[in-house]
Amino acid sequence: MKAGLKYNARILFAAGADHVYLPTSNKSIIQTEADIDPVIDALKNEPARYRYTSFHPQGTCRMGADPKTTVVSPSGETHDIKRLYIADASLLPTSIGYTPSETVYALSSYIADQIIAQNYR
Repeated sequence: MKAGLKYNARILFAAGADHVYLPTSNKSIIQTEADIDPVIDALKNEPARYRYTSFHPQGTCRMGADPKTTVVSPSGETHDIKRLYIADASLLPTSIGYTPSETVYALSSYIADQIIAQNYR
């Protein structure tokens, strides 16, 4: 986590940021590029230290082979209702902490291919 925060902070400063706010439970601000390592190294890895939010419902219709623990099959079809497919962020196992748009695009494309394959057998 800390390595990722450092990497992102360096990118932001290289892009012209005056300061960087860290997504932490306490207010953490990096004022200069020289402060990146000391500020981030001082963070404690503990529960709820880092704040990551996503405004896309995720993890509510898990994908998998076992109908007892998942809602849809690996093809995106619901276990309970045949020919009903789900192709959104709810298929993810949990919140990924940032916008899942690209992941949803890939999942949707994959599921569309599965639907086409089912209809042309």
